[in-house]
Amino acid sequence: MKNKYIGLILVIVILLGLVIFMIKSKDLIESPVKDTINMTKTWNTNNWNNTTNNNSMNQVTNALWLKSASWFSISIYSQGFKWPRVLVMDPKWNLIASQTQDWKIIAIKKGTGEAMIAEILASGLSSPHGLLFKLVNGNQKLYVAETDKITTFDYDVENQKLSNSKKLLDLPSWGRHFTKTLLGLNDWRILISVGSSCDTCVERNDKRWAILVMNDDWTDLKKYATWLRNSVFMKIDPKSGNVFATEMWRDFLWDNLPPDEINVIKEGGFYGWPYCYGKKITDTDFDKSKKAEETCPNSNPSFIDIQAHSAPLWLEFIPSSWDEEYSWDLLVAYHWSWNRSTPTGYKIVRMKLDDQGNYLWTEDFITWWISSWRITGRPVDLLFSPDGTLFMSDDRYWAIYKITQR
Repeated sequence: MKNKYIGLILVIVILLGLVIFMIKSKDLIESPVKDTINMTKTWNTNNWNNTTNNNSMNQVTNALWLKSASWFSISIYSQGFKWPRVLVMDPKWNLIASQTQDWKIIAIKKGTGEAMIAEILASGLSSPHGLLFKLVNGNQKLYVAETDKITTFDYDVENQKLSNSKKLLDLPSWGRHFTKTLLGLNDWRILISVGSSCDTCVERNDKRWAILVMNDDWTDLKKYATWLRNSVFMKIDPKSGNVFATEMWRDFLWDNLPPDEINVIKEGGFYGWPYCYGKKITDTDFDKSKKAEETCPNSNPSFIDIQAHSAPLWLEFIPSSWDEEYSWDLLVAYHWSWNRSTPTGYKIVRMKLDDQGNYLWTEDFITWWISSWRITGRPVDLLFSPDGTLFMSDDRYWAIYKITQR
């Protein structure tokens, strides 16, 4: 009889654990794919109906509680649209954002007075994420990385309209990490980040767990860097020209292991996942064979190790228009944590680099998205405008923030 009670208790504990896991992992649930692309709808984000988006009031108060250095000002630039992720700026400095879980691309521009106008440029996309503007034969193009393909649109700069959608290539779809990201290189080639389909496994599809590269005419797709679990975002260092990328490492190990990473991505380099992490440390929990011993010594070590489960997303180099103390340092968005007994992340950090680009230290830059287990936001993307204004997307409370120096 006693064994029966113990068995029943174990079943209940396991079921509760599964429920908690599903709640915590809701961002990994696949969104339905829509086949049609629709254009165009406009709304005033300052008069958003709270019955449609019950997060609006929380968003307004959220910005008031964010904490940063006293010589910076934080305000809400726009809000009221679901799950803003990647931000880019068109040639007229208008913000364009992807709504990955709402399957849309939107433009945000100034309306009458202080009002911000959000216009849907395209809808019915397949979890759009990465965005890239490129001038092709005198025509402005917007490239969109959907979960299963790369799509291009003609972009009307004067009227902020998209037209003539065209699929350029197919990509491995869905899985554990379904978002794709784009980066234009200085030699006109284009990088495509494709995360793994799993937490820890040996992938069979060589177009996953990699950063791919293509010519700007979308020919000659090949691997640029490999053995990467999920390098969600990439950025070019304006000083060295090196490609920096954030890397989210595995779950279900320890609270403080393995570290998430910032890597300097070298063409032809491989970075160890799933066999080794950080400074070539073997993940013996995953692999107890000789494979790790053969692999890890030849892998590229991390450039910067980050607190485990911080989920680093966008990284941005601070421009010289900011105070000299900050110029060319690195800002990184720590998105969230779920696989940790004490939550971490939910903030923007500043990483100090010396004149030679060596890492020195990390400090908090914007915090207070989390307090006593209350989550008030999750930063995603960071984008500097040409005048030095910093924009930041938040996909929990559906807002874009504006950060300026006082």
